[in-house]
Amino acid sequence: HWIDARAETSPEAFTDYQYHINRFTTAGWTSPLSNRLLAEVKWADHGEGFGDRIPEEAPYNTLIVVHEQGGQFVQPQHYRGRGHGGNQAVAPGYNEAPHIQQIQASLSYVTGAHNMKFGLQNEWGQADVYSQTVPASVDYYFINRVPDRVRQWATPIHTANKLSAEMGIYAQDTWTIKRMTINGGLRFDYYANSFPEQRLEPGLFVPNRNVVIPAADFYSLKDLTPRLGFSYDLFGNGKTALKAHWGKYVIGLSAGTGNPIGNLSTQATRTWRDVNGNFQVDCNLLSNAAQDLSASGGDICGANPNSTFGLSTPSTERDPDTYQGWGNRQWNQTFSVGVQQEVLPRVSVSV
Repeated sequence: HWIDARAETSPEAFTDYQYHINRFTTAGWTSPLSNRLLAEVKWADHGEGFGDRIPEEAPYNTLIVVHEQGGQFVQPQHYRGRGHGGNQAVAPGYNEAPHIQQIQASLSYVTGAHNMKFGLQNEWGQADVYSQTVPASVDYYFINRVPDRVRQWATPIHTANKLSAEMGIYAQDTWTIKRMTINGGLRFDYYANSFPEQRLEPGLFVPNRNVVIPAADFYSLKDLTPRLGFSYDLFGNGKTALKAHWGKYVIGLSAGTGNPIGNLSTQATRTWRDVNGNFQVDCNLLSNAAQDLSASGGDICGANPNSTFGLSTPSTERDPDTYQGWGNRQWNQTFSVGVQQEVLPRVSVSV
């Protein structure tokens, strides 16, 4: 159990991540093929499954979480129901990543003037995410203990994300020429993810939903990233060194980005006046229209402002140039230059 206790959340609403898979396995092989040649291979497997599930025991399996937004006499807080805790943006649920695998292989060639290395790194696997709520499929927002809004969830939701490749193939060399040492390298980076066939099943607010989303590819990004550095013994006495470095680095990515389900609208928040004071939404939330049922003992609810809630209509479209092709992955560059000077034995100053 990893209980995410927070000051603004009451104990019954704490997010409680329960780990049912937590495994790490690794193996490696190293061999000096000659007095100049070294081969290395490493493999790792990481299995992880955890989540904040709705409790099975009563009454917590049905209690609706309240997000008190605060006011003149009340501090912001989350209480009563389980499942959201400090994270209000997503529905509670759990993750399954039973096999995330990684391999590294390299060949080093060392001579008096050169230290060369050629290598490969790659990672692949799949992670499934399940989202769930209590049977009411809602959570409440209060202001000063007075109901203000209600949020609806189009759960259950299951997304499957496959990391096809997070690969780097590189060549580098450290070359010493008299008083100068040059470090150079070139790396080919490749990132690809995809999604198997997925299904959206019916829920409380989407009773007619039964959608099959076909398998799809998303990321296919390729980059060449160079690195270059040098140091120079200025006077040949090992006391003054000039140094410089330049490199390009691509950004880390998420295998879940681009999932068609993640591009659908699965939550909607609408205004709510609890006219009868029973702290229950006495409106027909299956209807997107505004409702005033106060005359018959009900409540007043605003219209659903989210026209795509629960539908299989994508909320946005992305330009393929942002997730496919050469040189389209986000990146940054770093550059540094400096001098290092020995001022006393075993003491130096760098600028």
